Amino acid sequence: MTRLIAFGCSYTQGQGLVDTLDSIESNTGCPSKFAWPQLIANELNLECINLSVPGGSNKLITGFVSDFEFKAGDVCAILWTHYDRWAIFRKDEYSIRILPTEISEHSKNYYRYMYDEYDHSLMNTMMVRYVNLHLEKLGIKTYNFSVEYKYTPTEVKEFMLETPSIKELRPLYACADGSHLNEQGHHVLAHSMLEYFKE
Repeated sequence: MTRLIAFGCSYTQGQGLVDTLDSIESNTGCPSKFAWPQLIANELNLECINLSVPGGSNKLITGFVSDFEFKAGDVCAILWTHYDRWAIFRKDEYSIRILPTEISEHSKNYYRYMYDEYDHSLMNTMMVRYVNLHLEKLGIKTYNFSVEYKYTPTEVKEFMLETPSIKELRPLYACADGSHLNEQGHHVLAHSMLEYFKE
């Protein structure tokens, strides 16, 4: 193992931690050195490449994993995010984030006219399976986690490693924005994940 490649959303990026903010309201988008991927990499003496995106969806994660050029010896860790998020990919443009909490016209119209819980569960199941088959074919050791393990669809639970959910950790370890984990919360999450890396 030489590099830890991490994918996820703001919970992987470390949003709300001191080194990701210009202020509480303005996220810089740069991964935190206090977030769980860097903490695991430090413990295992690996280079950390954190490719998380705040507000990212599992569709976005799937796209990033597909496009990334892995090298022999890489280890991949994915913290799959909320299943009700979505994204629209556009050629030569940034992807459009579709979030139930966002007030953009794209998001409002998507959840008003298009969103279906069964469809999202099915699509997320297909994406998790695809990513794991893709990485297995490349010979990349992969660790799958979920922001809400308890609510992960049965069809993909076989891929997921159990860790405390964000909902369980947030009341105990919320950072200043009230939505994300503080440094101690990332230490707790990293510690629970590390057990699997050391097996």
